[in-house]
Amino acid sequence: MAREIQWHNDDSLNLLSEALDSGDEVVVWFEGEPVEDLVAMARHLDPLNEKPELKRPGLYPVQAVLGAGRHDNLRPLAQLHDKADGNGYLVDLDPDAGSMRFYKEV
Repeated sequence: MAREIQWHNDDSLNLLSEALDSGDEVVVWFEGEPVEDLVAMARHLDPLNEKPELKRPGLYPVQAVLGAGRHDNLRPLAQLHDKADGNGYLVDLDPDAGSMRFYKEV
């Protein structure tokens, strides 16, 4: 079962960092302006195409979180790129639901 984190402040970033260290699947939920930034971020990304069997809308390599650095409300997420990448995470963006899911490839 995935851990769920509501994105608010630095505490949210710390919780996400701890979950990524633990290797947990995590769903981060956004509300308000951060959702608008999530939509804008997703608009500029290409779905994961390095592995054709995984290609589907919304699935990205963890490098996608680097795009968060361009959006004020999501900027802190970019700090977690190295940790998420080193732990083998993929990112599943669902801007319509206002969520970003970190999980490991099966």
